Amino acid sequence: MASPAQEARGPLRLGGIVHLLLEDRRFRHALADLDEAGRVRVWGVPNHARPLVVAATAAALQRPLLVLTAHVARARELADVLGAWLGDPARVFLFADPESLPYERIPWSRDTRRQRLAALVALARRDASAAPPVVVAAVRALIWPTLPPRELRLHVRTLRVGDVISMSELSHLLLRLGYTAVPLVQEPGTFSRRGGILDVYPTNTRWPVRIDFFGDEIDSLRFFDPETQRTLSNEPRPRAITLGPASEALPKFAAQAATRLDAVDISTCHPALADEMREEKALLAAGNLCPHLEFYLPFFYSQPYTLLDHLPKDAVILLEDGQDFRETWETLCEQAEQVRLDALALRELPVNWPRPYVPWETVAPTFSRFPVVVLGHSDLDGRRPEPEDEALHGLFSPAPYFGGKVRHIVRQVLEVRREGGHAILISRQAPRLAALLTDAGYPTRPTSTLETPPPERGITVVH
Repeated sequence: MASPAQEARGPLRLGGIVHLLLEDRRFRHALADLDEAGRVRVWGVPNHARPLVVAATAAALQRPLLVLTAHVARARELADVLGAWLGDPARVFLFADPESLPYERIPWSRDTRRQRLAALVALARRDASAAPPVVVAAVRALIWPTLPPRELRLHVRTLRVGDVISMSELSHLLLRLGYTAVPLVQEPGTFSRRGGILDVYPTNTRWPVRIDFFGDEIDSLRFFDPETQRTLSNEPRPRAITLGPASEALPKFAAQAATRLDAVDISTCHPALADEMREEKALLAAGNLCPHLEFYLPFFYSQPYTLLDHLPKDAVILLEDGQDFRETWETLCEQAEQVRLDALALRELPVNWPRPYVPWETVAPTFSRFPVVVLGHSDLDGRRPEPEDEALHGLFSPAPYFGGKVRHIVRQVLEVRREGGHAILISRQAPRLAALLTDAGYPTRPTSTLETPPPERGITVVH
């Protein structure tokens, strides 16, 4: 979370550096090679330059991008920094990893549900006036099955100022989408109504929305703070909002899931778990959702779907490293099977529980539908081209390591300038660096953004 000082300065924007890459001949040539689906290109980009390359690819193509990485921490890092490189944080979505592994009876948090559904809705309901989404996901988020793309599209509803819909009709719609009626809206997936106002916290928006009615007409839409319940004066009032479902397990399929649960043998489970599962099955049979909802995902839909099934036809997939991605997928599936064996031994899982994850051999053919770029050095089969065959090999090189010694940084930067180049420093110590550069005879003031390309020769310090 940003500090108050960062909030005061506003979001970091580095689009000017992205423009520099867009002008590079080799990068433009690599982009021109992305029309053919089913072929994997290896670009050979070093780790530190990959966020810049992703942002430049998104800016140049103006197509939906799916950025895949093997590890959860890296996915979160990429989702965090890509907003700065793109200059538009609202365009970046993290398809979050659940708190549990497959076969574990651990409820997903509301934040996990919100982040996953926000990404799915962004891919399903594209706004022609907005830039295409960039979705980031790690393997651990992808191995879980999700809802069918067709059902998601049917369960996304846009409300606009001036629409005619009664508050009762809207309340019933929200219940069908899996939202919970509460006295006070503070968490995603909830709504409340009082007088001529209906508050709802969509799973795909940053803030909850206050809907003011005039009779049966939507009179205004306002974002509000869930803690203070006050309207956010610094957020523009939207003319429309999109409501996505509150869960990947849709209420309309709950009774169907309960029927499929009839085939599950819970006799080998310990008595407390068996009783709990009977109660949850009764809730599903009545068309309601239950606390361990995602535990029952395998019973909601006739076949497993992944995030890749939700990609639009014009999407492009960017993989950090193909071999690492595939090996991590296979390792997580093995870990899930060990979880199953441990749960069976502890009588915490029915013996004939269906597989709640998507194995690699099932998802692998999906990649053939889209152009695939490996940002690193190996494809999904572990093949590594010669360095000279990597499209962007040698375009980037690592910066020297300074170990926090700012005076050494200043000497290096001044050397770059003397040689006719331009040095860009992005640092939390920007004021200190600017002062040292000024003392060295190069007056510099730090800036909070770099939205246009810098001059060809000089020094830019970004806080």
